[in-house]
Amino acid sequence: MVLFNFFKKLIWKLITPIFPQLRDLAIKTKVIKHEGRQPYHLGWLKEGVNLADFKKNLAREGFAENIFALIDEGQVLSLRLLESFAFQYHLRVFKGGEVRGHYETTPEAYPIKHWKDIGMEPRQHEFMEFLKGWLE
Repeated sequence: MVLFNFFKKLIWKLITPIFPQLRDLAIKTKVIKHEGRQPYHLGWLKEGVNLADFKKNLAREGFAENIFALIDEGQVLSLRLLESFAFQYHLRVFKGGEVRGHYETTPEAYPIKHWKDIGMEPRQHEFMEFLKGWLE
């Protein structure tokens, strides 16, 4: 299993620089169909919250931009916090300040499970700890 994960990490390291372009091409050519928004509404950003400050605060918690995610309708920010190679917290912010998030497998470790949303969970309590003071 360790060797298998080593090869997965190596493959992802090689495709990471071009992944956003591959994702966008797959959507444009309809190889991948994606529309709407994923579930698990968490709340709304407080009035006047600066998105750059919000992002900087979450970076201190360990969140980073999620370049592997599909882009949901109206999305302005996608961040993830890796719990391990296999699991992550995924947070999205949308126009108008809506915030959604879920816990899931990473695409690097389990691409098929991730793609099919197998094991996706709300984990609202954990997200509310990360977002304390930022939501209405």
